[in-house]
Amino acid sequence: MRILFLDDEREANVVVNSYLDKELYPNKEITQVYDYNEFVDWIEKNGIPDWIFFDHDLGEEKTGMDCAKWLVEKLRKEKKQIPNFFIQSANPCGAANISSLLKCYEKFYNENLR
Repeated sequence: MRILFLDDEREANVVVNSYLDKELYPNKEITQVYDYNEFVDWIEKNGIPDWIFFDHDLGEEKTGMDCAKWLVEKLRKEKKQIPNFFIQSANPCGAANISSLLKCYEKFYNENLR
């Protein structure tokens, strides 16, 4: 299972292993990216992962929300379903915005693209 972990501060293994049950998800390939450009580059090279973990504040101009917007646009164009996701951001408004966007796309996909 491929996991993309977007965060500029937290350690991927700590967060992922505390969220995903080791027995249900024993074989995890975790890649950590730290900013928008690395996020986009990784997905363009490797495709959509099984899980994406989002942080909102990335210590730069672009945020996790920008990454989520880019992802949704890519998925919409390719008529693909949203992967599993988790938001580990300490920014409650940013986390809510990312969650809302991804859930809205999920609903749109299920109603229009499936």
